[in-house]
Amino acid sequence: MGNKEPVDIKGKIIIVVDDGVATGRTILSTIKILRNKEPRKIVVAVPVASEEAADRIREVVDDFICLHTPYPFYGVGRFYADFTQVEDEDVLLLLNELNTRGKVA
Repeated sequence: MGNKEPVDIKGKIIIVVDDGVATGRTILSTIKILRNKEPRKIVVAVPVASEEAADRIREVVDDFICLHTPYPFYGVGRFYADFTQVEDEDVLLLLNELNTRGKVA
């Protein structure tokens, strides 16, 4: 975020998006942090998740959108033709570009 303060999410609808969920630990930690900031609603949207993780997430969010919960689940990367890591610098450039255009608060 550089020198920017986090956006106040109190009373807002928050949508958390990820490329997929294997264990759910990271996204559950994120949800816990967000919940403490008093949003009106938390929605999680993912293309794929393990059944166990999906069940845990459903218990703590207002809405959970998941396109596929295969069994057995062998890992998120199996559902992508290209699952290479996106570098932090690339993410920062894209977010900066969106902020410049006024698309992101």
